[in-house]
Amino acid sequence: GLGDVYKRQLFDSPSSLKSSLYGCDSRANVDLCTPLRYNRFVVNIAGTAKKNDGILTQLASLILKNKIQSGTEITQNELAQSLGVSRIPVREALLILEYTGLIEKLPNQHVRIATIDASYFEEIFGLALEIELNILYKNCRDFIFSDELSFHKNVIRLSANAFIRKTLNSVLEIFISFALTDPLRSCAIDDLKKIIAEIKSGKKDNAKAMFAFYFNGLAASAWHIRNNRHDRRS
Repeated sequence: GLGDVYKRQLFDSPSSLKSSLYGCDSRANVDLCTPLRYNRFVVNIAGTAKKNDGILTQLASLILKNKIQSGTEITQNELAQSLGVSRIPVREALLILEYTGLIEKLPNQHVRIATIDASYFEEIFGLALEIELNILYKNCRDFIFSDELSFHKNVIRLSANAFIRKTLNSVLEIFISFALTDPLRSCAIDDLKKIIAEIKSGKKDNAKAMFAFYFNGLAASAWHIRNNRHDRRS
């Protein structure tokens, strides 16, 4: 997985991370408002799922929000039935989820939800930090963005490497988008503008420290969302 390839601590900030979809199975009347645990079941998550949401986004959200708990085993067929789709889009989504380390494939079309802790988010966002920073070092002369999502999308566009673009797209679509839903998180557009200004001025060390702090905040937000914490962080 990507964590094995880039396994190292990439965060400069000394601070560390502290520590839905709902519905009912129409056939079994199973309440899914609490996290799911291991057993043979059909997870009906189509109840409040937006039709225009991708299968990948829906499954990733359930896993990251801990609505399907770590260690849960389920089959592709059960997931497809729950979403009301064929097995093909589910299988394609599971390939990406396996690539990002959110699931582990088992025999007989079973999958197991990966163990996710604070260090998981730290490593994912640390990876994005290093790659995006290297891209910006090479070319940020005419860099323009309107919000945080467009910032990351434009960084991705600057890379000429298809593998890097795909990797960052996965991080953006699954993890960065997830972290940005934290209701307690402040908008960081001004911080990102300062980072670009520091790079243009040749102050790479300052830019890296600021960017590390930014990604550290994303990792913290993701962890707080997963643990359903709405209190102010200390």
